[in-house]
Amino acid sequence: MTWAVLDLETTIHAEAKRKASPFASANWIVMAGWATKQEPEPKGKRYSQGNQEAVGLDFQALLATPGLRFLVGQNIKFDILHLIAKNKDSLLAWMKFVADGGLVWDLQLAEYLLEGHDQSSHMLSMDELAQRYGEDLKVDEVKKLWEAGIDTPDIDPDLLSRYLLGEDLPNGGRREGDIGVTRNVFLKQLARAQKEGMSRLLMLEFGALIASIEMERNGMYVDKELGYKLAEELRLELA
Repeated sequence: MTWAVLDLETTIHAEAKRKASPFASANWIVMAGWATKQEPEPKGKRYSQGNQEAVGLDFQALLATPGLRFLVGQNIKFDILHLIAKNKDSLLAWMKFVADGGLVWDLQLAEYLLEGHDQSSHMLSMDELAQRYGEDLKVDEVKKLWEAGIDTPDIDPDLLSRYLLGEDLPNGGRREGDIGVTRNVFLKQLARAQKEGMSRLLMLEFGALIASIEMERNGMYVDKELGYKLAEELRLELA
């Protein structure tokens, strides 16, 4: 079974009350990181706003990995929508991947299922999952900068790279970033699912997640004119 871990760092403009919305024209992908079963060490690339086609080509190449079964990530829906919402070739490559039997593995969803839908395990952050599985906590300066309103392209590139890809320490050790932590948690979740006989349940739920990605990409038609008409009638009734 072949897998690939993927994580994106994007700009953080909000649209429709959604921060870093994949559908906002102002948002773009600043950096991508990945690792595969064949090449498990984290790799990454930084992109310019004017060269977003390069992101698509790298994503399409990743999906073309021979025998790829799982595309793995933390809240992977966010990353996939950023990649397919504005790039037709990436969308077609994604559709082929799914049609050929490819699946996603989302760490948040997997943990919730493995814990029996316990509320305390719902929508866990990467740091919370890292602590559960004995993994490194990522560099938190980047999160603090985002909270302060600093957009991703304005964050020091080396700092962002350490956040995403990790870093070798002076003492010879290594501190993992998002990609390494995601890879390690995934492998531990996979072993746990197989040991506890929960693999089939997870596969069904991951299939449903793919359906959710497709529904969100397509959106839902809303008759605004009718909606405003009904709202006015209701306003008058309430008055």
